[in-house]
Amino acid sequence: MCAPGEMIVPLSSPMKAVGENGEERSSMCSLVSGTSFSTALVAGAMAFLKSIHPDWSPAALTSSVMTTADPVKIMCDADMLGIGSGVLNVDKARNPGLVYDIEPLEHIQYLHARKFDFNHLSAKYYATLIDIAKKDKTTIHPRDMNLPILGAAFLEHEKNWTFKRRSKNVGVPSSTYVCHVEKVDGLEIIPQPCELTFENLNEVNGYELQVSVVDWTKGRTYGFRTHVEWRCGNYVVRSPIVILRSSLIKPPEKIKKT
Repeated sequence: MCAPGEMIVPLSSPMKAVGENGEERSSMCSLVSGTSFSTALVAGAMAFLKSIHPDWSPAALTSSVMTTADPVKIMCDADMLGIGSGVLNVDKARNPGLVYDIEPLEHIQYLHARKFDFNHLSAKYYATLIDIAKKDKTTIHPRDMNLPILGAAFLEHEKNWTFKRRSKNVGVPSSTYVCHVEKVDGLEIIPQPCELTFENLNEVNGYELQVSVVDWTKGRTYGFRTHVEWRCGNYVVRSPIVILRSSLIKPPEKIKKT
């Protein structure tokens, strides 16, 4: 996410301060810039949305702000990842139309796929989680986590991948969303189906998005970035699609023991 964090004028403490020439200064406002302010805005937005939708999960709330974010134009290669889903728009996030929700069990399946050792967890605090993990050994590929962004780092031999997603209707009971994909040279994207029809609120429909790399040379230095939108009336549910070249991703350095 991107959020306002440059040259913000918030309220400040009225306590007096000393100026450059020794004079006393006092102001009800200050000038602030930095991520420390923008992250506070996002946290406040999430709390505000939770007050409106107290039954929504953290995943649903996250989806609402990501799929309704205002798009940002890519100015350089680094922006492929730097801009996230776009600029926070709380007004749109109040009523996103569709959300990508995640069941608690999916997190366990993801950890299984990452070869996580649940024995490292404290049985005192995570007894239920450990018990579920021992009974269910099912795995889910990280690319198939039901996130509001479709991203992958393709290995050298990979040319395509089919993303699987589920959308929950939180807009209006009877609605049909039509898929629109922004085309980019060198990348082929095929949605299946092209429409999602809902009869009731909280109804869930799934779709697949087959993404194929046709020509790496047509992309940017790090790969490709585009987006998919599901549209219904005034609703526009937007998700970024980011395909990276795995050969350009530097693995984390191992920490040396001292």
